[in-house]
Amino acid sequence: MRRPAHAAARVFALLVQRLGTGPARVHLDIHTDDLEAETARLEALGARRLRLVNDHWCVMEDPAGLPFCVIPQPPGSLNDQNAQRWDD
Repeated sequence: MRRPAHAAARVFALLVQRLGTGPARVHLDIHTDDLEAETARLEALGARRLRLVNDHWCVMEDPAGLPFCVIPQPPGSLNDQNAQRWDD
């Protein structure tokens, strides 16, 4: 398989951690500069809020029942080069 020239400069990081109990095999963290807007967008797509942790990040559950986190980042601190953006 041929890799595009721009792919050589990309860095991919994968954090592996042990989860508590449940069926999850992959856990995603979504970083956003607007926690409320992102959790509302994800709810509109079928996710549900489970809890707010330390008044800081939100644990949610996807429609299949798998948990994931939405984590706030200060505006301008996200790596915009590889960020996925969704238009409203």
